[in-house]
Amino acid sequence: MNYVGLVVGLLIALSSLLPCLAIGTSRSLRRRPMFQLLLHLASAGVLFGLLTALSGLLRLLHVPLPVPLCQTLLAGQTAVGLASMAALAAVSVERYVAVEHGLRYFELMTPARLRLLHGAVPAVSALSLLVHATDRAPGVLRPPDGVQCYYLDFWSDQLEQIHLGFGVTLVTFILVLNLLVGARGIEQDRRIRRQRGGVMVAHQRPGSAGDHKALYAVLRLSVFSIALQMPHFCISTLHFVTGKEMLAARRLAGAIRLLMFLFNGSLFGYWPPSARTEPRWSHTAARLLLLRRPAQPSAQQLRQHLQQLPERPAQLLKRPAQRLHQLPLQTRR
Repeated sequence: MNYVGLVVGLLIALSSLLPCLAIGTSRSLRRRPMFQLLLHLASAGVLFGLLTALSGLLRLLHVPLPVPLCQTLLAGQTAVGLASMAALAAVSVERYVAVEHGLRYFELMTPARLRLLHGAVPAVSALSLLVHATDRAPGVLRPPDGVQCYYLDFWSDQLEQIHLGFGVTLVTFILVLNLLVGARGIEQDRRIRRQRGGVMVAHQRPGSAGDHKALYAVLRLSVFSIALQMPHFCISTLHFVTGKEMLAARRLAGAIRLLMFLFNGSLFGYWPPSARTEPRWSHTAARLLLLRRPAQPSAQQLRQHLQQLPERPAQLLKRPAQRLHQLPLQTRR
């Protein structure tokens, strides 16, 4: 089972590499604040996956590491993981401003405030590294000839409590924001459907996101991220309250938390409709992971869709003149 860490790490890196390349190579996506912040999330996923794969490879090859190097590797993984959660919190803030204050979006989301959101991600990571640097874990007292890296062996209870507090704070902040934004988005979607009526409603799936696809993509990602971290939070809290080690349960909860990074890339890379219709996203997926190209609508489906669309006012104004010119000359006189 030593190969599991290597395989999971590579999968995390590949799943996050797709949105990272898609955003990085698209000028239109890079200009949008939401995708700029999502680039932090995707980059953190790639880096976390590479560090996890490196740690798994060292365990697979039974390569012993000096204690300081092992602690540095584990500190890097933890810092990148917290940076990923901070990036998700920044995306949630941007979505909150877009939905709650749509008309004042550019007034509130100024370049200076956007830079603050960008800077919050590395700031959380640096704070985590600082906490690690001041920790005195039990592993420091071990002989320096080389050890196998397991994070529970090199974390003191104080360090674990601090990171648990960081995680719970970020998750609570993300949850509250997305609940508020999700409720407002659902309300606006219902209002839009009532106002549109007729043809446009018939073309939407029941319960679709309407004009809030990006909002619901962030909401799905937040729900999965929080759900996959809850076992870790609950078991760690029980460990501190009861004083029991619970090593097996804590390691299992840590493994479940790794799935969060798989969903980070997959939700934005493959599941949203934009991933199946935006050429750059789908082509990048095909090149990287040999995924099947998205199915294109047939000509008959396009004709049926165009026939059911409402006519434009300009076309309605031109039709009488066109019909007049088509009549015989005697009739026009």
